[in-house]
Amino acid sequence: MSNQTNSITDGARHGYIDVDQVLRGADATAAHVSKLADQHRIRISENLIEPLENEAVTFIPDLWSDPVHQVSYLGVSATFVNDRFEYRSYDLCCSPFEEEDKTAENILVALQKASGKFNINDLSTLQFVTDRGSNFVKAMKNYSSYFCFAHRLNNILVLGFYQNESIKKQTKAFSDMTGENETNSDGIFNCCSLNNDTDGIVLINMSKTKVQDLPDCVREILKVLNNCKDVVKYVKLNGLNKNIQSEGGFSLCQSSKIRWLSIMELLGSIDRSFKETKKVLQEKKKSFLIDRLVIKRLIHSLRPFKHILTIAQKGNEPSLYLVLICVMTLRKALSSFENLVLFNRENDDCNDVLKKRKDNGDDEYDIEVEEPDGIRFFRLRLLELLESMFILEPIHFAATFLHPRYRYLRKCSTAQVDSCKSYVRRQLKEIVEREKVKRLTHSQESQRLIRQGEKGEPPLKKKKRFGQEYEASNLSDEYNSAEDDEVEKYLSMFIDSELLVDNPLVFWKTNQNNLPLLSKLARMIHYIPATTTSVEREFSVGGLVMTERRSSINPDNLNNILFVRSVTR
Repeated sequence: MSNQTNSITDGARHGYIDVDQVLRGADATAAHVSKLADQHRIRISENLIEPLENEAVTFIPDLWSDPVHQVSYLGVSATFVNDRFEYRSYDLCCSPFEEEDKTAENILVALQKASGKFNINDLSTLQFVTDRGSNFVKAMKNYSSYFCFAHRLNNILVLGFYQNESIKKQTKAFSDMTGENETNSDGIFNCCSLNNDTDGIVLINMSKTKVQDLPDCVREILKVLNNCKDVVKYVKLNGLNKNIQSEGGFSLCQSSKIRWLSIMELLGSIDRSFKETKKVLQEKKKSFLIDRLVIKRLIHSLRPFKHILTIAQKGNEPSLYLVLICVMTLRKALSSFENLVLFNRENDDCNDVLKKRKDNGDDEYDIEVEEPDGIRFFRLRLLELLESMFILEPIHFAATFLHPRYRYLRKCSTAQVDSCKSYVRRQLKEIVEREKVKRLTHSQESQRLIRQGEKGEPPLKKKKRFGQEYEASNLSDEYNSAEDDEVEKYLSMFIDSELLVDNPLVFWKTNQNNLPLLSKLARMIHYIPATTTSVEREFSVGGLVMTERRSSINPDNLNNILFVRSVTR
């Protein structure tokens, strides 16, 4: 060992070697990552104390299986807003799910274990955002929870195009009528009826409609969609994506009912590589009977969903306020063909698509001239499913109201605006009552400490609370002006629109003294995410870490890696 710091000598051949540049072994690396994870868990636990006391922490749990060993994991992401009005999101765990099965009861047991590592022993202090899996719905029934907005939109798309497994065979029944094969089915759809904007298409009660009873134009659309899925499956199974790419095209994407936007991705990939795919399949003597115009019309109709799902999946700032805006945007875009065309023209990404279409010589596919009956059928179906399957709750209106850019709720009815104001005022009253209880509790504790001081023990004159000094003897209530309606004050404020940003917490941090109650409520609402995007992204990273080439990674090490990555990025 030499006298040089952090160096070792390997003799005359290699000389001095800086040990900091030496690669550690797998065991040393795992031990170091584990140590780092433990240190960060202590830090995050401390950071969560104040938000927990102020009801500003959300857990987003979900289950996942790794792609190599199919080990089940419980993933939990946490979002919160601290006392500096900063939005934070961390992947708290992706730990092996060690319970016997994935029942609601066992999910709660696993959640208790995961939260216990961060000194959270009472799940009732948390807000939850989950998907609509039956086990999570049951597990969360006694807790405050909301459902993922993006999952609901995906369910609407899946059901809208009959892609759920229970009716998959029925969509194959077109071949009975077209003579392509002998598939048969007499299952029943679970659909919604259409009752508006139905000129030019004959509609029937679809609540119990068999495939063969659907209008021909509808069956033809589904036939194209199924053919697209079959083509992509064939390309994937035979490794033909590389052939398509060598011809100048792009890889085709498979559709999955559990993956958001997968229908759009599938259709878009075929449209982008239509000529190349057709050429490759013809070389393999595989038929390619797909009407490209139908694909383009479907993409045109689904583009509002893609746009909405993209903007709703924010991961580093509040997103709940977007739910109301997104739903109203979808409703308007789907309400008529004219509105759908206008939506596509007004969005920059859509204009880019239209420009590329003209540059590629696709002008023969003019999809804005008219709307065929089959496409209209699905547009109206998606609109009705949106109305029936998604219910806007008071907190969605309140979240939008508490974004200064949208505080007037201009696109809402008078009744909706009044209802939102009433809800907000009720929440403000509850905040006042909770603050009074807190002040009383703190006062009693201070008096007890003073009495201890009179007996010879050091008295506590000031108590540090929520980042501010609280005078134990001062019980003045900063919210005692009952006649001062902060809701109306907020609405009448002059706010320079040019200074507003997407993150509403920036405004509430600046105005927390001017609007103390509303700022507390804003903090209590804007920490709730609209989607489960954060935990889904954690699983995506987990799949990149646990691969065939790194299959020996211990599940606990995977958990530590994902956690350290999350809190240090």
